[in-house]
Amino acid sequence: MVQLKKANPTVWHGNGLGTSTAGWAVKGSEHVEVRQLGTSWVAIDTSTGVRIAVAHTRKTLVEKLEAINL
Repeated sequence: MVQLKKANPTVWHGNGLGTSTAGWAVKGSEHVEVRQLGTSWVAIDTSTGVRIAVAHTRKTLVEKLEAINL
C-alpha cells in the first residue's frame, strides 16, 4: 500500500501572488515526489528526474503507483 507524507506545506506568497501547493513524497521512497502541476498530479523520481506516473486526481495517481509496486 502506497502512503504519502507531506514533504513541504502550502505556501502563501502574498497579496496578488497566490499560493504554492503542498509537496508530497511516497513514504518509504522519499525520492519519489508527488506534485500537482496545473490540473494534473505527477509522480517524479527526483534522483533521475523521470516522470513515473500522471493522473487527473491524487487518488488515481496513488492507485497507479500501487499498480507498479512502488
